[in-house]
Parts: sequence; C-alpha cells; structure tokens
Amino acid sequence: MARSREWRPETARAWLAMGTLIEVRVPDLPPAEAIEAIRRVRARVEELDAAMTLFRPESPLVAMNASPAGAWMNVPADLAEAVGVSLEAWRDTHGAFDPSVAPAMKAWGLYDLNGNTPTRDFLRLWKVRPKADAVEVDIPNRRLRRMDTRVELDMGGIGKGIAVDAALSELRNAGSRAALVNFGGEIGALGAPDDMPEGWPVGILHPRKAGDCCAEFSLKSGHLATSGDYERWVDTPSGRKHHILDPDTGEPVSGVSSVTVWRESGREAEIASTANFVRIGRGDDAKEADVDGHCILTGPAGGAELRQARLGNLGTEQDNDDRDMLVSLCP
Repeated sequence: MARSREWRPETARAWLAMGTLIEVRVPDLPPAEAIEAIRRVRARVEELDAAMTLFRPESPLVAMNASPAGAWMNVPADLAEAVGVSLEAWRDTHGAFDPSVAPAMKAWGLYDLNGNTPTRDFLRLWKVRPKADAVEVDIPNRRLRRMDTRVELDMGGIGKGIAVDAALSELRNAGSRAALVNFGGEIGALGAPDDMPEGWPVGILHPRKAGDCCAEFSLKSGHLATSGDYERWVDTPSGRKHHILDPDTGEPVSGVSSVTVWRESGREAEIASTANFVRIGRGDDAKEADVDGHCILTGPAGGAELRQARLGNLGTEQDNDDRDMLVSLCP
C-alpha cells in the first residue's frame, strides 16, 4: 500500500478502567508524543473514575448517597459537573435518562452481580418515589445535596461518555487530529486517519450472535454509543435481567436489544442511546420503526456513515439517508 511521506506507525494502548476495557489509538503523532499523550489520558480517566464510581468505599459519590437529607456536601468538580449534566439530561428526556436508579439497581443485584428479584412492595413504592430533582447541584461551589434520603445517584449512564470526551480533549491538546478512543463500546474520534479517509471502521456487536457484527459504520468524527441488553446482566429467581432499567417502573426494559446513536460528544451520545433504549422499550418511538419493527433510524447523520447492516433473521435492509443512525434490534 502506498503511503504518504507523513505516514507514521500507529501508537495504541489499552487498559482496564471503570470495569471495562479502554483502547486509545493515535495514528498521527510521533510515538514518543503519542505515548505521553496516552499517559495523560490514563491519568485523567483515573481522576474521573475516582470521582464518579460507586465501587470504592472512599468515593465521593458513595458518601453523597449516604449523606443526610438537606446537607450540602463538597465534592470534586468532576462529580459536580457530571451530576449537573445528568440532571439536565433527566429533564430534557422527560425522565427516560435518569441518574437516580441506584436503589433499583441494588434491588436487582446488578451491582454485586448476585442477582435478585425486588419485592412487589419495592416496585409499587418505586412508582411513587421522589425523582432525580430531589438532588441539588451547586457547580460553582462544587457542592451537592439530596433533599430525600431515598434518592441515590449512579453515574454509570454517563461516565464513559464523559471519559471519552476528556480523553479526546487530552489527545487534541497534544496535537492529534485523528485519534480514536473506544471505551467499552463508547467510541469517539477526532477525525479520519490519512490512510482511512472514509473514517475509522466501527462494528456494532450483534446482540444475539456472539462475535458477529450487526452493523458497520465509518466514523470520521464525533461519537457512537451503544446501549444493549447483552452488555451486563444477572441471573435472578425471575430470570435473566439486564442493567438498563425503565426509570418509571424500576424494571429492565423489554422489547429492544440494542440501540446505537451518533452525537457530537460522548456524553450526548451515551445519554441518547440510553434514553432511546428506554423510549423504544416503552413504545414511544414505535411510529418510526420499519414494517417489521426491527430497525429505527432517526436524527442528523453527523460524522458517522452507515456502511453496512447485517441483521440476519432479526432485521431488514436499512436505508442510509441523512438521518442520525439509531439502530434498534428487537428480540
């Protein structure tokens, strides 16, 4: 293959963070500069994880979830900003994206992965619970407080998107214009590499065929996020249950297996994939589905082009038009 005189070998590193694998690929910087930039990415991701995790006892989010009602708590700026973005998303999506599902996640055993079935009383009371706006955030002063102790927050629905945004910011500041970050399926790109002008090839895992892809994209810029019922699940006395809960019912969303969206930022993409997964499960977007109910495409196409969809016996042929890629595969 012919290469321009500017060609450089790609520098790539991968490691575990936030309970999943993060991969950083830098094709357009000298190796020493790329390695130093990736080192800064790793440090920044660790800062974000420390601020937002629920799986370290010293975490400020763990402390906030145990704080008394009405008491302001000083928190890292990263956590205050993440909560602020999450609450805004909760309002914008009319509750389809909800950072206050932590008690229901616990009730299903999705944190300790032991699996459980909530009692009928829990699910009945969940429907009349205080909402996410029972949490107040003071971003300038880096403070949070909850007005009701029944409300507990979980940043899992936005944490990886925030981390990908931060990672790409570090890489951009280092001089890259074509880096790619894949954080457990939340994928962001600064631009297309010189040897792939059509964009980075990205495959979306098939939710029912391990190792297969159901769709392929060329990602020139922006972010792809996927929400799927196959990503994290537990076996419970009432059957296998996945981690994407309908905030209205406190129960796992049914009727949809995988949703992928493109947005300009990682946080926007992650919010949109989760909210649309919930909405489709409720039937809110049924009018946009194709005749078989398998594939949904909606919104502005942006920096991702749908190259090919292989849905097998689950789907139908998809048109690649000027709408934002949102693929829904129903069981």
